[in-house]
Amino acid sequence: MEETRITLMCAGKKTWMYVESLVVQTFDQAQDSSDFLREIDDGSNDLNHGYGGKFSYVMVNYTDDITKAASGFSFYSRDTPWPLYGKDFAEGAGGDYRYIYMHKPEASAKVIKKGDIYLWRSQKSVWKSNPATRGFTERSGDLNYGRNKDYLNVCWKKNVDVCRKSCCSDI
Repeated sequence: MEETRITLMCAGKKTWMYVESLVVQTFDQAQDSSDFLREIDDGSNDLNHGYGGKFSYVMVNYTDDITKAASGFSFYSRDTPWPLYGKDFAEGAGGDYRYIYMHKPEASAKVIKKGDIYLWRSQKSVWKSNPATRGFTERSGDLNYGRNKDYLNVCWKKNVDVCRKSCCSDI
């Protein structure tokens, strides 16, 4: 895995790009975009891979404002739609409605830098495939829970403390 190091300059100081949000997008045909969340081992980025229905991808939005950065993401499924959590990534596949939703950090929380978040697809649960061996400190629940095929998690590293100052302030 090649780590992406993207920085911006602000009054002569370097600042990181941070993950602000994940947005599910669905399509009738397979798509590819550098803006989609990637599977760490170059497996399918399609959240519905192998389940039928629409092709579903996660668009990653970034910010250079650490106060807008996400501190994590969770998986939620239910038997009725819940638009509050965004777009159902299992659209057209039948079964439960499935959502990824984000957590905003508390003032002392850690956030996620660009390049530190991936999809983790495995034939084994995260307890057996162990994303921590590759540096991931956090993960969502299994996005494929109850679907009885592969396991799929969003995994990330939280290693940047939130500071409520602007990038141009002394940190």
